[in-house]
Order: sequence, then C-alpha cells, then structure tokens
Amino acid sequence: MTNDDSGAGIDRRGVLKMIGGATAGIGLLSGTASAHRWTFDGCESVCTDTDGNYAVVEAGVRYEGRTLPAAPERDVPWGHDNTFCYTAADDERVVGFIEEDEYRKGEGCTLHVNPNDCVSVGADEILSLIDRDTIGICDSELYPACDPTLPESDWVDFARTFESERDASAQSLIRTTDGGFALTGRRLTGEGNIDASLLVTDGDGDVVFDRTYGGDETEVTYDVVETSDGGFAMAGLTESYGEGSSSAWLVKTDDEGNVEFTEAYGDGLRNRAFGLVQTADGGFALGGDATPPDSLDSDFWLIKTDEEGNEAFSRTYDGGTARAMIQTSDGGFALTGSTFLQDSGENAALFLKTDDAGNEEFSTAIDSEGVWSANALVETDDGGFALAGSGVAEGRAGECWLVKTDDAGNEEFVRSYGGDELDLADGIARTDDGGFALAGLTESFDAEGSDVYFLRTDESGEVTFERVYGSCGHDRARDLVRTADGGFALAGDVAGSERIRPTEMALVKTAADLE
Repeated sequence: MTNDDSGAGIDRRGVLKMIGGATAGIGLLSGTASAHRWTFDGCESVCTDTDGNYAVVEAGVRYEGRTLPAAPERDVPWGHDNTFCYTAADDERVVGFIEEDEYRKGEGCTLHVNPNDCVSVGADEILSLIDRDTIGICDSELYPACDPTLPESDWVDFARTFESERDASAQSLIRTTDGGFALTGRRLTGEGNIDASLLVTDGDGDVVFDRTYGGDETEVTYDVVETSDGGFAMAGLTESYGEGSSSAWLVKTDDEGNVEFTEAYGDGLRNRAFGLVQTADGGFALGGDATPPDSLDSDFWLIKTDEEGNEAFSRTYDGGTARAMIQTSDGGFALTGSTFLQDSGENAALFLKTDDAGNEEFSTAIDSEGVWSANALVETDDGGFALAGSGVAEGRAGECWLVKTDDAGNEEFVRSYGGDELDLADGIARTDDGGFALAGLTESFDAEGSDVYFLRTDESGEVTFERVYGSCGHDRARDLVRTADGGFALAGDVAGSERIRPTEMALVKTAADLE
C-alpha cells in the first residue's frame, strides 16, 4: 500500500491516520524541498525515499525499531534509486514506521501505522511498548500521526477536504453566481515549487474543476473574484514572472479555469497583491504592498488596470504590510494590514482609505488594547468599517479582535475574543442582523494542535455564537462568506498531524440557524 498525503487512509480499526495511506501516490512533509514518500507491502515490508527512518515491527509482545537499509533494486512507485526498505523476519510483522520530524527541526518523530490490518493494538500502545532506545533520533519524543477528518457537528451542514498530491491551502473564498463556491490559494508541486490554485465547487461542495497556475518558482493567489463574463480573476504574487524577487500577479480565466491572460506588476524587491476587485469599467484593482529594492520597509500599494490587465495607475502609501483590500460604496478603496510604530516600538493595525483615483483620504494606526494586525475588513451599513485580526494580550501574541470604526476611520469600539493561547481572525463577514462573523484559528479551548475558530457577534461586538471546530491536527479558516440561506461558508486548510503537516484545502458550510 502506497502513501498519498491526499487520502483518508485509516485502518479499519480506526487506530491511526496514515497520512493518505489508503491510495496510491506520495507522502509529504510540509515545508521541505522534496516529498517524503513511503509504501507498505502488506505486513511484510516498508520502503521510504528518505534515509534515517525506522521500521516498527511486532516481535512477540514487543515493538522494536529497525533501520531501513538502502534498497536501490526495489520496485517502488517513485521509481528512483533513493529507496530504503526493511523486510520483516519470519517472526515479525511490519506494523508501521517512524519518521524524523523535520518540521520541528528533528525534535521528535511521528509514528505511522501500517493500514494493512497488521496491528492488533492502538498507536498509543505501540508508543508505550516500543523500545525507544533504538530510536535515538526521537529524543524520547514520539508522536502518533492522526486522522484529519473533519467531524460531524450539529452546526455544520457539510465539511469537505480536497485531495491533492501535494500540500495545499485555500487563502480566499467567494460564492459563485450559480450557488457554488470558488477557493483560491496555493499547492506544492512535484518539483518542489508552489503553484497558485483555483478550485470551484457546486453548492454541495463537490468539485466542478480544479486548476493550478504558475512557472518554475513560487506563485500564490490570495484573492479571487467572479468576473462579469462568468470567468474568474485571481491576485497574488509570482516569482516566475516580472521583476524583483516577487511581483504582484493577476490571472484572468474563463468559466472553466482556462487562462485568458496573466500580468505581473512592480519593479521592487518584493511586490504582492492580497486583495482584488473588478471595477465598474470592467478593469481590476489590486491592493497589496511593495518593498523598494533599497529598503526593507514595505508600503501599501494600489494598482488599477483596464479589463485586459494593462496598468492604468499605481499608488504607494507609506509604512505598511498589507493583508486585505475592498472597494467601498463610494467607488474608493480601503486597505488594511500592519505597521511598525517608531515611537512606541510596537506593531499596530494600519487602515487606509482612498478615493476611486487612488488618492489617500485618511490613514490611521490602530494600536489600542493590543491590536496588532488587521487581516480582513468589511464596510458597514452606516458607512463605517469593521476590521478583524490578531493582537497582543497581556504580553502574549495571539488575541483575536474586532474593531468598529466610523467613516473616517475613528474607533467606535474594540472587542477581543479567545482563550489563553493563540487566537486570531483571518476573515470577517456581515450577518443578516447587522452583526459580524469572524473565522480564524485557536490553540485555546483544549484545541488539538490548532482548530478553526468561528464566532458571531451582534452589532456591538458581543458574542452570540462561538464554536471551535477541527480534527486532531492543525486546522485553520482563512476566509468566510455569508451564504444565501443566512449561514456561512469557511475555507482554509486541515493537516493530519500536529508536527508533520501535509495540508489539504477545506470547505465548511455552517447551518443557517446558528443558536
């Protein structure tokens, strides 16, 4: 049985998540340059494509580690000489293997259980019985991999994870005009670089199409819109095209995700687009940040294009790292992110408003009550704004917060949410009753790794509904939208282990009635 980081791969006793053990393909450690792949042949052997792993064998009542010697002659799915295998002796069964945890720089290991009905006990029993002295690389820290399946819940209509051959994450989500959803983000490729991704589903979360875009380096898209012709446009960054170490990037597709044009913008050291809108003239506006070649400090950046992506104007605004942009009801634009305050030596949220020509109308830093970065924003019915993000509470990073301002950016209230650990909001949406919905992550509330954090408030920011949701690994909502039935859809990613983290895009639809 070959490992694939995209599949479910749980043995039938529900012992342990093999990260994708049920389907053919590859396994992957997030953040590494190359995929780590493995395959089990029944209970007889295990092969991996990286040195330093250990087979775990059941020998009588003991569980022991065995080194995997080089085996270039073995026929394995990845088809190259970098192969290491262990074959069980007559009195042994291969029940799993142990992989050094590169995500935590070698501090600890993860145990993967063979899903081929080879083990008669649970992973915890193996961990308690194995002779750890044979596993010196683990420093006495040995963890079971886990099942990232999102659970059923009375407030969740459906939860979907989307299989891919490599690490993937959704950065933005929209509702499509036919009632479905479009997710955009990134996906690791077989060559070790990162491509932008567009995944479109129907209203039930079933995939309509799934596309990737990019060159030989890194491409990521952070925002997506459905265009007036029924196609899609995405904005993000590219390292394969344009000038500088990265350029802001616009990708226009038809309704099936086929590329119609791409454009790269900027000539600085680093240029990125985090927000995108299609304007009334059929063109586009991209909001992000730009870092000049002679500086380490980034500035907010706004680009306006025509309908073919040709630049109409470009404006920069002092002092900020951008996270989001929207078009306002008066035709202007609002950008949010973070900035560093020289006087206090602290970070603060930065909020900037322009007219339709990109002329700055106001810019304000919000640093009250530990506000640190604004990751998302919406315009409110009274012409003001609501911003959501992360901050510092009692000296620790990770407070989730909501700020309401008037139409000039003056604070009306600040609310913070969460527990005693890391909490943050990546997305915000309006509710039918004038309140707000926030989505992000939490490591509080006894979360396993990190979980999706979702809450609703009334118009004054008081919590009316709050839930923590996720699997045993690292789960995060990065965006949310309100759905036609009054519920919400959340998009982000889930990972199958707290320490070894191949991720999959995820889409969660909430119930309409959240009480």
